[in-house]
Amino acid sequence: MFIFTIKDNRLAMDVAIIRALLALAAIASIIYRTPNSFLINISAAVILFLLSVFSKAILVRFSIRPFLLAVLSAILFFIATHALIFALLLLIAAVLPPFFYKPPVVEVGEDIIVVKRLIGSSAYDWEKFSNIILKDNLLTLDFKNNKVLQLEVDEKTAIDEKKFNGFCAGKIMQ
Repeated sequence: MFIFTIKDNRLAMDVAIIRALLALAAIASIIYRTPNSFLINISAAVILFLLSVFSKAILVRFSIRPFLLAVLSAILFFIATHALIFALLLLIAAVLPPFFYKPPVVEVGEDIIVVKRLIGSSAYDWEKFSNIILKDNLLTLDFKNNKVLQLEVDEKTAIDEKKFNGFCAGKIMQ
């Protein structure tokens, strides 16, 4: 059995989660506004929405950790709504995802090939493939129905390409 750890896509997951949280905070800033500070609520909602739209650029270009962005957003959200519980929920929702993150894995076995992702996994029989090859840390799964799945393998995964490709060729020929 061969086990491949797929290259980390954690940043993409962090960006999607932060975007969703910031957009929800912007909407909640408008819905749960305080009557005395309407201008502050609208300003906070606009800032949170802009942070949501440009979160990838902020996280990548300025190398800001997603948690720091969530803390700043929670403070802004608290100022707008005066609801500590909402700000705490925003922080909790930003802190939890890294604890549940599991890197994607591909398990190539004698009978089946399993692609395990964060949400769901797929199992395929060998009969569904026309070719499987590993070259330069790129695992290519070529299905008979013209579907191709290419996955970048983590450099830490030490698998002999020749041995693996020979094993796969033998399984596909059967």
